[in-house]
Amino acid sequence: MKKWMVLCLGLIGLMLAGCGSSVGAVAATETTVPVVAAADAGKVIAEAVIEPAQWQAVSFASGGKVVAVQVEPGDDVVEGDVLARLDTTLLELALVEAQANVAFQQSVLAELAVTKPATETASLALAQARVQSAAPDIAAARAQLAQAEITLNNARDEYRKSQDRHWEEEWVRDQYAEVLQRAELAYQAAQAQLNKAYQAQSAHGYDVQRQEQEAALSYTQALAHWEQQQIQAQARLEQAQVAVARIQAQIVEATLYAPFAGTISEAAVKVGDTVTPGQPVITLATLGQLRARTKDLTELDVVRIAEGQAATIVVEALPDLKLPGRIVRIELQAEDYRGDTVYPVSIALDDVPAGLRWGMTALVEIEAP
Repeated sequence: MKKWMVLCLGLIGLMLAGCGSSVGAVAATETTVPVVAAADAGKVIAEAVIEPAQWQAVSFASGGKVVAVQVEPGDDVVEGDVLARLDTTLLELALVEAQANVAFQQSVLAELAVTKPATETASLALAQARVQSAAPDIAAARAQLAQAEITLNNARDEYRKSQDRHWEEEWVRDQYAEVLQRAELAYQAAQAQLNKAYQAQSAHGYDVQRQEQEAALSYTQALAHWEQQQIQAQARLEQAQVAVARIQAQIVEATLYAPFAGTISEAAVKVGDTVTPGQPVITLATLGQLRARTKDLTELDVVRIAEGQAATIVVEALPDLKLPGRIVRIELQAEDYRGDTVYPVSIALDDVPAGLRWGMTALVEIEAP
């Protein structure tokens, strides 16, 4: 934008100077304008500010009282170094309580595992034993019915297969039908024999069938209740474990670690201060790796440069030094700077001279077509 203003002012001055003579104006235009354009030919010039290659104002994820600040401005740290701590007294007490709750829920679940409906299981087994001992006829009838059911199922299968064998004689298929009929009659007879055995026991005032059915129903209901208790106990255990994990995470978050290696440029808190989540506490920067970041590189100039190109930086506070560097990043998204569309460009310095500081203003010159 400044280069365009210089060019326009030059043209206006020439026009005013030669307003009395059109020939003079033409001559001034022909001789002066190319000189101004030539001054920018092959170069891109932009204002810049010196800043670290990486910096971050770190903060606690949770709030609390600061009980330790391990660093001060100027200290060098490596990634993972402790910077500050918050008071975790209440969190540690809550952790003990949460861990005790986990242990209790584990014991409840373990106890349930060994108390699977014992009473109902015993009642069912007793009822079944009574059927075997007090009613041998019922047991025999049951066995006969089970065997008759197997025979009936086999006869049905063979009959269905025979119907698909169309090449066989009809009398052969009729034999399979007769076998199936006999099996059905045998099954019905076995079922009748079992019913008769049950009726005989009932007539003597001892209905073992009813007792067995009642015991089986009681067992089924008790088993369902036990399984529901297990599900609920497992859910309570998992909730207790989540509570422990949450508190442990909060204790970890109460210690602030360096996210990368660098130098402490600012410590905004002291022991005894109370901080809120996200409040900037300590600023860490790579002051040994400084860069120049342009402020006013326009859209007309950004298309003339590329990452990797060489550049020269002159810092206003160190005018006698010309610092070599190289473009390491051209931002993809434009910004607005005093009404112009600009693209910030970062130039890494080959060397960081003594006296160069974060925030100093500079001028960047880039060789470009």
